[in-house]
Amino acid sequence: MIELIKRWVFKWLPDEKKLQCLLNEGTLLGMRNKNGRTAYLYMFHNWCAEVVFREDVPYSQAEKIFVFPGVKQFNQYLESELKGNFKP
Repeated sequence: MIELIKRWVFKWLPDEKKLQCLLNEGTLLGMRNKNGRTAYLYMFHNWCAEVVFREDVPYSQAEKIFVFPGVKQFNQYLESELKGNFKP
């Protein structure tokens, strides 16, 4: 229950605060490219987030931060993106 509340509070923070939390307390899982843009994948507590930085400059202002409900949804997202990139 506590994790659910933390995720809910995190989701409603301004992007600047979310980014501070991810950069200072989160774990960078990796990067991926999509449509010529670089997205950074982070784990924070028991959930994951994808961050796209303005002008693709890492650790600058975030253009988009998407918070996944959980690791399962994060994995499903990555699998669907991978499958989408390898269509015959």
